[in-house]
Amino acid sequence: MENVSKNKKLLLLLCAVFVTSAVFAQVTNSKHDFQNAGWNASGEICIVCHTPHNSDATQPGAPLWNHGTTTSTFTLYNSPTLDVAPEQPQASTRLCLSCHDGTVAIDSFGGNTGSTFVSGSARLETDLSDDHPVGVKWEHQVDF
Repeated sequence: MENVSKNKKLLLLLCAVFVTSAVFAQVTNSKHDFQNAGWNASGEICIVCHTPHNSDATQPGAPLWNHGTTTSTFTLYNSPTLDVAPEQPQASTRLCLSCHDGTVAIDSFGGNTGSTFVSGSARLETDLSDDHPVGVKWEHQVDF
């Protein structure tokens, strides 16, 4: 029985290393790689969004969240061809919008309030009425 427990621990450790490596590889050299940004004094690639200590556990779907979170109310996409009414963004969508709505600075992490904001086409603002719909529950597609 003790071997089973050790094997489970080893499997969990390997999975954690694999997932961490895969996520790290997806961020490295992407537009979300802030390790060399002048405002990221630590140079850590994940610290802008995640931290192992003192994370914000109130954010659903946000493991070890370390970034400021938007409190905006969004103007949502709507169309007569849309079968369901969009709702205000939640969970991971709200986390993405925490930088991309332009109300929270990119460098607002670790309890600090920053001053560097997303710009250009990456800055969506709070009017999402002309963007791809977010906050839509797609249960109606189960029948397909």
